[in-house]
Amino acid sequence: WSSDVCSSDLSSGFTFISRQTASAGSSVDFNGVFTSTYQSYLVIVENLSGSAVSDLQLQLKYSTSTTQTTGYYGNSFSAAFNSSSLSSTQSSNASQFTIISQGLYNASSDPASVQMLISPAGNSSVRTTYHGTGFNPNTGGGVFFGGTCSSQTYTGFLLKPSTGTFTGSVTVYGLAKS
Repeated sequence: WSSDVCSSDLSSGFTFISRQTASAGSSVDFNGVFTSTYQSYLVIVENLSGSAVSDLQLQLKYSTSTTQTTGYYGNSFSAAFNSSSLSSTQSSNASQFTIISQGLYNASSDPASVQMLISPAGNSSVRTTYHGTGFNPNTGGGVFFGGTCSSQTYTGFLLKPSTGTFTGSVTVYGLAKS
């Protein structure tokens, strides 16, 4: 691998789709961002803080704006800097998927970041999966992974706190198929 090859692949592989910013919002809603142009999507959440200690939750959307409220499976694991114990949150046919569990993003002085891959989003014959990492420089970090139980052509997603409001920016990139 030469550095020229890697740089070339990165610059041509990601395409900016959309960016939204929430300021003390109850959700960030992306409709129509998943299309047949891309199979996989990179979601970057920056400067995430909340009004209360809360979970960050994901719900997928289909038929442009219909929110799926069942069939989420997976796990999220987190560890605080000041603890040797690992906490976990399991989703089993849940109404949403927990990306980051409580306490990892409630401080506005040390906002969190999340990186998530959603794939395949626009293919009705394959179940969609999501996985990634979250990190807060003050409290700790975590990993998450999961999927849906049904094969659906998803067109977007919703991010929301389990309680209160949140502030942050969310950017969606499409990953080139070839």
